[in-house]
Parts: sequence; C-alpha cells; structure tokens
Amino acid sequence: MDLDTDKKHPCPDCTCCQWCSDERCRVCLKASTCCKRKLSLAEQIARYEEFNRREREEAG
Repeated sequence: MDLDTDKKHPCPDCTCCQWCSDERCRVCLKASTCCKRKLSLAEQIARYEEFNRREREEAG
C-alpha cells in the first residue's frame, strides 16, 4: 500500500490515510469543515484581531 496515493476519499488535507471505519469517514465528510482550505497562522491572527476590534467597538 502506497501511503501517498491510497486513500478511501480524496480529501486534500489528508496526508496519511488511516483507513478509518466507514462511519468515521461519513461523519468527517458530512462536517462542513472537512476538505476546506485551512487558514494560515497570519490569517488566523488577522481574524482574531478583527473579531476583538469589533467587540471593543460594540462595547464602547
């Protein structure tokens, strides 16, 4: 089995398929976050700062 190519599903963020049970795959694939691009650290920080800025503006 070639770990780079053998996967149950073509999820782009899967680097090493562990051949989970079908039930676990179903739950993951049903989730809205599955297979979406993950934010970079800089993007996460920017969103966090934007959220805090809005909270401060609303508070006062």
